[in-house]
Amino acid sequence: MNIEPTYAKASAGRRRTTHWQWQALPIMALALLLSACSSSGPVRPVDPELYRTAKSARTAFDLGEYEQAARLYRRSLNRARAMDDAVEIGNNAYNLAACSMELGEYAQAWELLEESRAAFHRTGEVPEGLSILEIKSALAGGNLENAEELMESISGVDSFSPEIRIQYKLLKADLALRLDESDKARLELSGLRDELREVGSDALNAEADRLEGKLLLRGGEFMAAGVLFDHRSDLLRKTAHYRPMAIALGRAGEAYWDGRAYCKSLDRFFRSARSLYAQEDMAESLNMLSFAMEVARDCDQESLRQNVRDLFEEIRGTMEGLPTKINE
Repeated sequence: MNIEPTYAKASAGRRRTTHWQWQALPIMALALLLSACSSSGPVRPVDPELYRTAKSARTAFDLGEYEQAARLYRRSLNRARAMDDAVEIGNNAYNLAACSMELGEYAQAWELLEESRAAFHRTGEVPEGLSILEIKSALAGGNLENAEELMESISGVDSFSPEIRIQYKLLKADLALRLDESDKARLELSGLRDELREVGSDALNAEADRLEGKLLLRGGEFMAAGVLFDHRSDLLRKTAHYRPMAIALGRAGEAYWDGRAYCKSLDRFFRSARSLYAQEDMAESLNMLSFAMEVARDCDQESLRQNVRDLFEEIRGTMEGLPTKINE
């Protein structure tokens, strides 16, 4: 869902300003909040080719291999279209939309969700999770008005499954934060941890950490926010969502910096940059590294400073146009 934040580079010679922008999103972690497979109701005959392809796509999705999952779900969707099977068209259009969200292809995701809803209407049963993903898509595209309208159009939330009900509350809190309505967001999140304990979902707990952490930052509780972002990164590591994990480490680095825990901040920025570099996300890795370089000036642990120098040298060896040394 994941929805992803990006750091603006620090301005030379002054305290940085960090801009966390929603790039149409993960949402983060869209994959974290919704299963890659929508419900199709009672057991029914399934085409063997479609089944094999969709099963492989689900495995790729769960491993965070979204491009591969998208290719396979596209194949499954085409097979379902050839069969004119409304349930499988609905399922695979939905699943491909989830992949498209993870890949930042938001316009395509919305078109696929429209196809999914139309197909499920043919069956007379629209899965409750579809509305949740539609709201995610609207938020990802920055269409807050549309997201709010979709939320208001949902009825019978109390009858939803616990997982879907929690996702709905998290989305309402997310929207409130984007609208700068902190009190409303806090109200939506109140009591949610008890429900989360009953469900036992690392993914949903990680999303709650993100939203509660943002609230703490707004209230100036920087160290407490850093602890939540650390916890979020641990949960994302457990679920093998490594890019949002790295972003969460950077978010913790920002919080600890604001809390003047400079060495903790440096450690988190370094680990974030290293992870993103290993994932071949060079632009984001360099953004994180730029913050690590700046906060290193205020950290007195030479070993951490050396880690940053070594990573910088490793990256510099693979790219042209970088400075020849770090200015500390």
